[in-house]
Amino acid sequence: MKIHKIITAAIAVCTAVTFGMPSDAGLRSNAIDLGNIDIDVDASLENQYKFTLKNDGTYEISKYIREPEENPVFTPSPDIYLPKSYKGKPVTSIGAGAFCTNNFDYITGTVNIPSSITSIGDYAFWMGEFSNCNIPETVTSIGIQAFDNTPYLENMRKKDPVVIINNILVDAKTASGDVVLPNTLTTIPGYAFYENESVESVYIPDTVRSIGKYAFSGCSSLKKVNIPNSITEISGWAFKHCEKLSGALTIPSSVKTIGDGAFWSCSGLSSINIENGVTYIGGSAFKFCMSVTDVSIPGSVKTIEGCAFSENRQLKKIVIPASVGLIGQGCFRYCYSLDSVTIMNPECVIYDDDDTFPYYTDILGIEDSTAHNYAKKYDRTFKSFDSLNLYGDVDGDKKITANDASLVLTEYAALSAGKAAFTAEQTALADVDGDGKITANDASNILMFYAYLSGNGTETDIKIWLNNLS
Repeated sequence: MKIHKIITAAIAVCTAVTFGMPSDAGLRSNAIDLGNIDIDVDASLENQYKFTLKNDGTYEISKYIREPEENPVFTPSPDIYLPKSYKGKPVTSIGAGAFCTNNFDYITGTVNIPSSITSIGDYAFWMGEFSNCNIPETVTSIGIQAFDNTPYLENMRKKDPVVIINNILVDAKTASGDVVLPNTLTTIPGYAFYENESVESVYIPDTVRSIGKYAFSGCSSLKKVNIPNSITEISGWAFKHCEKLSGALTIPSSVKTIGDGAFWSCSGLSSINIENGVTYIGGSAFKFCMSVTDVSIPGSVKTIEGCAFSENRQLKKIVIPASVGLIGQGCFRYCYSLDSVTIMNPECVIYDDDDTFPYYTDILGIEDSTAHNYAKKYDRTFKSFDSLNLYGDVDGDKKITANDASLVLTEYAALSAGKAAFTAEQTALADVDGDGKITANDASNILMFYAYLSGNGTETDIKIWLNNLS
């Protein structure tokens, strides 16, 4: 019995060292001499945590496993000091969901994170019972919902509903009215404003590089948000069900990827202008944008995934530029007003299904192209044009003249006033610079090409001529 009591007491002392005291004090040695008994600190830590060795040679706390003892010699502290090192190597991160466990519920005081930690993973402390957390300045990354459903986050929200730690936006689900985010932020993480029904506008500074998944999803009162030129990625479902966003949406040229469902059911939008630079439009990205009448797709886009524009019930025409190599399943399904779609790439892969385009939509393209084959297979009306010879010829007289340039300039002015007049075919032929839009630059290029031809120029293809100039 005496031996059993000595061992029990030794384990309790070790637990107190690693659990209830600062880590620096408890980890100065790999063993603690208690009389004639050596206690291995690493072995004690293994009773509390699972560790994962990372590629950089440091450790991550991947799971908290310590269970409360039924009859402990010492009462466990409500606080916890996470280890700074393990097996002689620094502990630098806390893994996803690491402390999201019932074993952690009795930690009701303070979580102390050592200065060795640089990142905290998604849901790391989700549903914990602790009321305070000491986070060192060394932490430069905090994952989504890392502290959700904890008294600690509730306490932080009372101080400021926009919770920012170490210049990281952690939570804004209880913010209201008009929110101006500081220019110290570089990221709006996933779920940051998730289902916030009180926020009405958000100003995003031009220091922010990405908008995370579900960041503004379900913000039913959100009327206005700017997307600055610094943004490179809009992640999946970022603005899902933001029905009160209205007017024209511009995706700046800095953005490369529009994630799946990014603007799903933004039913108040009237037009979508995607600037040259975007390469990928995810599945269902603009699904249920039922008030949109105009969509501009630039010549940088390579892929349009399935259902990207389905249920755009007011959309009347659209031009798919030559850069696009894939149009996904049901891309324009239930676009009840879609009179025509122009497909400029003769080899574009079109999902082989009857409802990729509505049955009443005219398909404009090149003879013997994939668009032509699709139209024949599914009994669609097909209208062809020789894109190589006719680019720039918007008046249809088979020549490039000053009149074409004048018409393009007039259309550009009309578009600026929201009153487009060109047919889908004219729109496609007018976009000689391939940026997916009709601009003054297109008119200027056509006029210069006309002057070139008038001076006995021999090149008849404006696209090749422009490419040779660059």
